[in-house]
Amino acid sequence: MALVKVRAWQAMTAAAAALVAGGVLPARADTTAGQDRMAPQNYTTECSTPRVDVGTRTCHYTFHYTRTIETFVVPPTTEPVQITAVGAPGSGAPGMQSRGATVTASFASLSGMPIFITVGGDGTFDGYNGGGLGGGGGASDIRIGGPELEHRVMVAGGGGGWGQQLTFDEKLGDYTLIKIKGGDAGQPGLGSGGQPGTLTKGGAGGGTEYAPGTPGSFGRGGAGAEGYGGGGGGYYGGGGAGGCVGSNAEGTALCLDSQPGSGGGGSSLLPATGSFLPTEDPTSRVTITVTHYGWWKP
Repeated sequence: MALVKVRAWQAMTAAAAALVAGGVLPARADTTAGQDRMAPQNYTTECSTPRVDVGTRTCHYTFHYTRTIETFVVPPTTEPVQITAVGAPGSGAPGMQSRGATVTASFASLSGMPIFITVGGDGTFDGYNGGGLGGGGGASDIRIGGPELEHRVMVAGGGGGWGQQLTFDEKLGDYTLIKIKGGDAGQPGLGSGGQPGTLTKGGAGGGTEYAPGTPGSFGRGGAGAEGYGGGGGGYYGGGGAGGCVGSNAEGTALCLDSQPGSGGGGSSLLPATGSFLPTEDPTSRVTITVTHYGWWKP
């Protein structure tokens, strides 16, 4: 199937409509040398063995993080198209990362339609697609009708970035700051962390007026107060974590004016047939499953 960058989506939409109407399939991306070449494939394809009794085969097209919006023309089919989106985790050391969401849904009428796919970036790197400053994980989503945020029909929220929490260390006999993981998609951060995004508003930031995390907003997580604890991206983003401010004259008591925390997770948007789970696999992605009739090959 053809894959193009978002800057060419309008031309691709018109071309796809003409191809489908004329009964001709788009050229493959891996044409041989000497021929016109389409954009390189930024997805992998896995297809089942064709069923001779009914003349069908099922193919899975999996899109990975590319830091751009991709366009995909759904192959001709008369069956529902299943899509699974996995949001990105927030920042954190191994074993300390928050979890993005896994959202799965079926769409009845996508045959021949261009759709726009955005795969979120890990908060440890860049949090692409809405991760808040300070390590928020990016959301993964599907857009129909245009590449803008307003056209999202399915969103898998990202996890919040890790942060700090004040705790009493029995071995030291004193209070100390420890690292804590961010909130999973749809969940608040720990400590004085950010709140999760919802379907109607961004999550509130943590902390106090002395070191507040910023709230999440439409499509974007809030920033953490101290450079970490960013909110996860989502339909609405999670809030950023508060920071640690204030101590007594001796410097032995910390965070008297504002407590720190971690970032809140972003919200997910589920179609009517959708389901939601926190993911155990930290690899953000979008997989499109299509049942083909006849001997058409992807």
